[in-house]
Amino acid sequence: MKNIKPEMINISKKQAGIALIQILIIVAILTTVALYISKSAKQQIQMAQWAMDRSQATVTAHGAKSDVLFELLTNQWSSNKVASELVDAPLNNDEQARPWNLYNQPFRISENIVVQLQDQAGLINLHYPQPEMIKKRFRYAELNSQQSSVAEAVLLDWQDDDSIRRINGNESNKKIRNGLMPDLRELLLQNTISVEQLKQVSSDFTIYGHGHLNLMTSSRAFLAALSNENIANEIIRQRELRVMNVALVTQMMGLSTNLELYFSPGTTLAIVIRASAGETSVKQQLMVKFSPYSPRVKPPYNIMQTTGG
Repeated sequence: MKNIKPEMINISKKQAGIALIQILIIVAILTTVALYISKSAKQQIQMAQWAMDRSQATVTAHGAKSDVLFELLTNQWSSNKVASELVDAPLNNDEQARPWNLYNQPFRISENIVVQLQDQAGLINLHYPQPEMIKKRFRYAELNSQQSSVAEAVLLDWQDDDSIRRINGNESNKKIRNGLMPDLRELLLQNTISVEQLKQVSSDFTIYGHGHLNLMTSSRAFLAALSNENIANEIIRQRELRVMNVALVTQMMGLSTNLELYFSPGTTLAIVIRASAGETSVKQQLMVKFSPYSPRVKPPYNIMQTTGG
């Protein structure tokens, strides 16, 4: 030991210090890699769970669609006294849930499934519109009287097959269709309403309308546009009590007796189904025309439009 020089001791200490630093660096790197792998594994597990939840929600929505179509085909559809609801729909076992209805109010048919049904006879038929109804609904969307008249006239000119210009209309536009609109968004091409105004009125317009109007499946906004807020609220109240009749509604709203107003649903419904599983949900939208008494060679319903999962 007497032969060990101080310089050698210092070098040994420096080497030990460097080795310790290297070990600490390696430990830090390994810890970082381990944390990354752990986090990545958790993310992969979460993504796998989301995928499983989405698959489950999609299967649930598909089953719900079949159940809803079956109920609509086999249960009695209401008319007149039983304002707008399906009779004895057995899927709804929750006494606290909103009953089945055809005026777009969400109702639950199971813990994970919410459904909306909108009778197209309760909406304004844009293919064959009542001009006065169009103007009133536009005015309720905060267009003034002149703007509403222009929007209504341009809409009619847009779809008719002649070149005769209505008062406030437009037959000179090169983009004019001169045919029935295939999509509500064509209202924006007519340059008479804004995107926000279209959002306000789109739920009350349809291109799948019927020859008659069923105000028992119309929205509160549409009822208020045709009358006023107080009358709309009273009609909604009596509709929920199922005590309405055509004569009373016609009198309350001051509607023309020549209007084809019935309390029978049409054969075309918009159906929205929301199904959830875990943290995931899917939404299906369908436009279905029903023919429950069709001959065997033809299907009892025709899905004319579908979107979503």
